[in-house]
Amino acid sequence: MLICKSILILGSSHAHAATPKVLAFGENDEVQILSDKAYRKSSDNSYEAHGNVIIKLGTDTVYGEKASISLGTGLGKIWGNVRYTGAKFNLYGTEISYSLKKAEFKVKNAKLVDESFVLRGKEIVRKNSGVFTAKEAEFTTCKDCPESWSIQGQEVTVVPDDYISMKHTFIKINGVIIVYIPYIALPIRKVRESGLLFPTIGLDFDEGFFFRQPIFWAINENSDMTFSPTVYGRRGNGLELEYRNNLGKFSNFEFESRTVNDKIWQPGKLDIEASGEDEIRGAYELNYFYHPNNNISFLANSTYLSDLDIQSDYEEYFDKDIYMGNEKGTTVSTDYMGDSVLINLYSSFMSNSIFSDPEEFDSSYVQNTLSLGIGHKPFNILNSKGLLSKINFYQNLKFDYFKQDVVQENNYYRNIQRFDYNPTLEFVFKPIFNLNLKFEAGLDAQYYILPTEKSDKQNGYKYGNYVNTSIWFDIEKVYGRAFIQEEVIQPVFVEDDERNLIAKIPSTEKEELNVRKLYRSSYKHSIKLGLNHFYYNSQKYRGNAALGNQFALLQDDGRFDERDIIRGRNNTLEDVSTRTDLPESNTIEFVFNNNFLKKTPKANYEMFKNFNYQLDNYDYKKVAWFNISQGLILEDETNKELTTSERLTRLAIMGGLNFDKFQFNLSEYYFHTESKHITQLSLSQSMDRFEYKIGLNYDSFASERRYFTADIDFELNDTFSFRTGYYYDIDLERMYESYIGSRYNPLNNCWVFDVEYRQKDEYVNNKLKLDRSIALKILINYNAKNFDSVFGVTL
Repeated sequence: MLICKSILILGSSHAHAATPKVLAFGENDEVQILSDKAYRKSSDNSYEAHGNVIIKLGTDTVYGEKASISLGTGLGKIWGNVRYTGAKFNLYGTEISYSLKKAEFKVKNAKLVDESFVLRGKEIVRKNSGVFTAKEAEFTTCKDCPESWSIQGQEVTVVPDDYISMKHTFIKINGVIIVYIPYIALPIRKVRESGLLFPTIGLDFDEGFFFRQPIFWAINENSDMTFSPTVYGRRGNGLELEYRNNLGKFSNFEFESRTVNDKIWQPGKLDIEASGEDEIRGAYELNYFYHPNNNISFLANSTYLSDLDIQSDYEEYFDKDIYMGNEKGTTVSTDYMGDSVLINLYSSFMSNSIFSDPEEFDSSYVQNTLSLGIGHKPFNILNSKGLLSKINFYQNLKFDYFKQDVVQENNYYRNIQRFDYNPTLEFVFKPIFNLNLKFEAGLDAQYYILPTEKSDKQNGYKYGNYVNTSIWFDIEKVYGRAFIQEEVIQPVFVEDDERNLIAKIPSTEKEELNVRKLYRSSYKHSIKLGLNHFYYNSQKYRGNAALGNQFALLQDDGRFDERDIIRGRNNTLEDVSTRTDLPESNTIEFVFNNNFLKKTPKANYEMFKNFNYQLDNYDYKKVAWFNISQGLILEDETNKELTTSERLTRLAIMGGLNFDKFQFNLSEYYFHTESKHITQLSLSQSMDRFEYKIGLNYDSFASERRYFTADIDFELNDTFSFRTGYYYDIDLERMYESYIGSRYNPLNNCWVFDVEYRQKDEYVNNKLKLDRSIALKILINYNAKNFDSVFGVTL
């Protein structure tokens, strides 16, 4: 507010109304009152102001229609559409009573508006300590519409930038009370603060009532904990726990757990009737990460499930996927990345949850107890501008130790030590412009030690060599340059020409120039036409004959991983994981790649930092592509009488488009000999109020991988949206899952009501049945820019 330089101190009993009246008093005139009319009563040393009253209280300002103050006691009142403006909050009400000496005031029919919340009550009192207290007040983060959701409390205390505590509270959704809580404390600090977080409430007509009350504990600057007493309906009570600790600048530790005293579950039990006995069931995960510098990193992870059924029994409540999977145990990994040497050390001790007795550890489960890998970056022997452009050499050595907890060598060997060695020599030629030639030769060798066998049968090894040759012709064209353009946006000033204002209303906002960054992209069109030749001299096996036969059977349980496949034999393509690969014995591949790429600077773009060029300054994206690959077998050692058509391997076609709101992907593998194909297609587009996703997967080799999916999301207006989805089994010609739902989201973006009907196939006692459910959810936006579910019902 601009105050006239000449301050008029009123001494008479009346002043003319045509001239703005100003009263200043206190030390350094920290209190100033402006109004249309002013009256001074000498008898009781009081002052009254009428019409457009503006009171400056230090850095704060009060607006109203009428004001009265006793200059002796410092007590005063302001009436009529009162507004108190401070640096951190605004207060609205019908009347303010204040004490200038105690720096306290009371507001009737008040509304306190902070940058992150709103508090409304019949009376709000501000103490000289800065703490607010209120009776029968409502708290919400919806500043424009407190009735969307709120917490009503009989006694409320607000400590600015710290917390809000409320006694005898009711949580209300759109004015309807849904739950009573005796006491709740909510942090409103920008830093972490201990207190109660928003509870989650749910109802499943089969499982019963669900209630979770998170309690947050800010232990210190580096660690915190959230523990949540939880009621899991008919199943029992439990506790959820999350602990986080930044142990220092280079390491952190996290622990999560869910434990429940289950009254229904028993091993092998399929119904949801009470068992008569309690079972302590839980899911736990621990993570530790250490990264002292750019060369060394260490990671430890440990997960445990009391039984695999816990993931399906608590499907509605396990909203995180951290526990998914059937292998649980402990893994430790450390990596060293030097200037030229790469070292990785890995160890694990796991258990498989899928076996008959969930309480017993699967002692026959094969553990990768130790894995050590050593390699180096390509060593450049030659680098020139001549015909022979480059000669590179690189190699990798890896040791794996597979072991059972209790040794049980039955049909196959399950305990073994393996050394894997792969040296490679690479030659790059550039005969003429845009023509490239690469020649690569290497050794692929594995050596096995069987500690459970006698000395004469304790060893086995296989080895083979390969030669890969590639020749290609490429054309590239770059359009534009990728950079960041900065534009300075001048602020817009709007003057208020209201004549009845005595002075300009003070602005609490700083006038700063805004800088807008425009990210300019460049594009590259690349066409590549090439011919690849793969020659793999089939691996020879020597040593323990039983182990060699075990690898030759091509059974998943007969090898430890894909490195145990006897390479160079085309029949390895019978394996599902390698079916789309090319035969490697003696095959040529015709390649045509047509790609259109986009290059955009990242938001943290720094072209030069400490005089080193940063390689990750840009994001790269394929905008459009169309790639074709066709293989032809030149020679097959197992079948030398192949016709020309039988020598044709799979035809691979990859294509797609990727714009901002439109994406299309297609992959097609056609197998000439079997006249079968594997097709995958996905299409999605997002428009202003309509979004769809379509997917198709068809595998001629497996009936379970033939299905069609469709998801549609439609916004009727700014508040209502509808969605539906269908998942169709092409082979069975039936829908195996579908859903339809609707969401109501008020314009204030404070809360959401969601309803969904879903039906899907479910197997109970090995019989197929249709599971139908209706889910109702209420989500609120509690001071975190995202929605959290607080209430849900499943019918």
